[in-house]
Amino acid sequence: MKTKILIILIVAIIIIGGGVWCWYNQIPCCPESCDDGNPCTKDFCSSETNYQCEHSPIVGATEGCQDLVETCKQYQCLESECQIVTLADCCGNGKCDVGEDWETCPQDCERCDDENPCTEDSFDYDQQKCMTKEIFPCCGNGKCESGETYEECAGDCVKTGNIEESEVWGGTIHVTGDIEVESWVTLTILPGTTVYIAANSDDTNKGREETSAFEHEDPIRKEEYAKNHIEINAKIIARGTPDNKILFTSNAQDKKFADWQHIGLEEGSVIDNVIVEYGGRCGLSVNGKGEDVTISNSIIRHVLWGCIGLGSSSAKVIGNEIYDCGHEGIDTQPGGGKPTIKNNTIKNSARGFMLNNDSFPLVENNTIIDNAIGIEVRGGGEIINNYISSLNGPANDWVYENFVYKRNAPRAHTGGPDSEPRTGIITTGKATLSGNIIENIELEIKVEG
Repeated sequence: MKTKILIILIVAIIIIGGGVWCWYNQIPCCPESCDDGNPCTKDFCSSETNYQCEHSPIVGATEGCQDLVETCKQYQCLESECQIVTLADCCGNGKCDVGEDWETCPQDCERCDDENPCTEDSFDYDQQKCMTKEIFPCCGNGKCESGETYEECAGDCVKTGNIEESEVWGGTIHVTGDIEVESWVTLTILPGTTVYIAANSDDTNKGREETSAFEHEDPIRKEEYAKNHIEINAKIIARGTPDNKILFTSNAQDKKFADWQHIGLEEGSVIDNVIVEYGGRCGLSVNGKGEDVTISNSIIRHVLWGCIGLGSSSAKVIGNEIYDCGHEGIDTQPGGGKPTIKNNTIKNSARGFMLNNDSFPLVENNTIIDNAIGIEVRGGGEIINNYISSLNGPANDWVYENFVYKRNAPRAHTGGPDSEPRTGIITTGKATLSGNIIENIELEIKVEG
């Protein structure tokens, strides 16, 4: 016992003596201990600290601060304090870390597989979400792309029947039967797409007789024709470019009038920089009121009946080239529609315009040349600042299965009576006519009751 006490006294004397010695001899020295009792600081003293105790923070697990709390949670030093932290690179920490995936750590990682063979799926660790990239070309993505054919990829390149989901068409599409879509469906057609419509064939075998045909013996008014010729009715967004137009045409080698029926545009359709040719009952027609339908910068040609049928709609028809139309370039029907028809060129047709009773179009700044009749207007509206000329009339007849369309066609080509002169405007007096230039024509304006 005496020995132990003696040792303690000696140590104390040495400590006190050392400090006293430093003080007595005025030599700087550190305290014997800088321990602040915090496991999350490193305590030290040296000449570099001017013999003062300093305490620098420790980050991470260290003796006295390293116990596990639960899965992926541990006491660690952070900001000079012993805190509970979530461990990185630990399955169960609520974050999908690099190297983990839905198979190795399903509680943290999302499965990135949309089961679509035409997408490449991956997980972005920075954004912590699945990313999808489309694969092109890929059979099964609904787009008939360059290199795909309708024989090898019928699901993408062949269209027929009812469509229940919106689709994007590209490349070369083959339509083999009537197309009908649900009200929520939009068909988007990419620039440069060619849509081949089967000629004189319809695998849906649907159709009806058209009772409003001009001539009762007209073969394409009959149900038999409709069941064997394709029509498309849909909301269509077809935006081509001047150098990369979209084409709707017959698939026949020897293309003819009425190889297929018509394209009916539902509300919201946009047709821009598109070519439509070889239709029968119409090239393009507008279904319903069509207040939000636009046909612009396009070519509609070689159609047995009217090239554009607006019905009772209030569609916009602007900047198109329309020619070789057996009935008329553009027509309207009763129903109070107020379409806007501007800056179009209509030529080589039986009529430029047929504007029926109870329609109120604005027909402005159109060029109407070499038609049997320029404008026939039975209803109201404004017919202003149009140019009408017909030095020779249309250059050809419109014939289908030996049936020659003679109604208002040029007498020189259909054998009509000499009493049918080429006429600029036929009007009932209901429409406003203003600023129209009519020349090179036999009868400028004809007023009928």
